[in-house]
Amino acid sequence: MLIAETNNIDLGRIQFGKPHTFQIPVTNKGGKTISITKVAVGCTSCTKAHIAGNRMDPGQTKNVNVTFTPGTLGPQKKSIIVYWDTTSILKLEFTAQSYEQS
Repeated sequence: MLIAETNNIDLGRIQFGKPHTFQIPVTNKGGKTISITKVAVGCTSCTKAHIAGNRMDPGQTKNVNVTFTPGTLGPQKKSIIVYWDTTSILKLEFTAQSYEQS
């Protein structure tokens, strides 16, 4: 079973058009090794996400490495879905407030 310390992250204020990189730790809390099969994002033009390697042993923690570049101003809510083994998923969400530098 793959879990995150928190599934909802608030990034606060982020400058419009400027890439913001952050990590979301996820841990294999199950009793067997799992295989990460895919990391998908809800907004392919503004969000990139990946996990290094696809194997996670029991108790192992890895980071979902995320780069978010706000393409619009104002409140943002984006999602990342980590798929493992055959049918399991972990949905992560983050929010931000995009502003324009004056």
